Amino acid sequence: MSKLPFFKNRLQMLLGITKGELSFVLLILGGLTVWTIHTATGFKNEESPLAEDVYRMLDSLAEAGRSTITGIDAQGNANAELAAGDTIVTPEEFFPTAKRKELLTGKINLKTAVKSELMRLPGIGEKTAEAIIEHRKASPFKKPSDIMNVKGIGEKKFEKMREFIEVK
Repeated sequence: MSKLPFFKNRLQMLLGITKGELSFVLLILGGLTVWTIHTATGFKNEESPLAEDVYRMLDSLAEAGRSTITGIDAQGNANAELAAGDTIVTPEEFFPTAKRKELLTGKINLKTAVKSELMRLPGIGEKTAEAIIEHRKASPFKKPSDIMNVKGIGEKKFEKMREFIEVK
């Protein structure tokens, strides 16, 4: 019987990380190990064919990164060649920086809201949204504060979501 699963579980518990995070850490460590072996076995020689290929690949990646769809370089300056076209998308437009409260428009009705709507409320994840739906099937909400009867929602969480919920 292999001791690898036991080792992975023990390491995961010791570090206090998830399985996905552990896999990522092991992948990074494996890559660093391979890189160290290559470096230690003469990879430092810049005239070796392998080093030339790596440097050529890095140069092409840098060039590709310079002219990506965002149209900006690492410092945030617009690429003149792309600025003439209609392809520049600033990172702020592509990845909105709005906070969760700003994404909410209007109020969410606790009697009719679906899971995805409930998950937009501050502090409400998938499990809590499901618990809200189950609770309202058994005992419909009469006022917004009734949501505190759902397991996992106390006064603090209710205060954060109060302005975004209603019962109609």
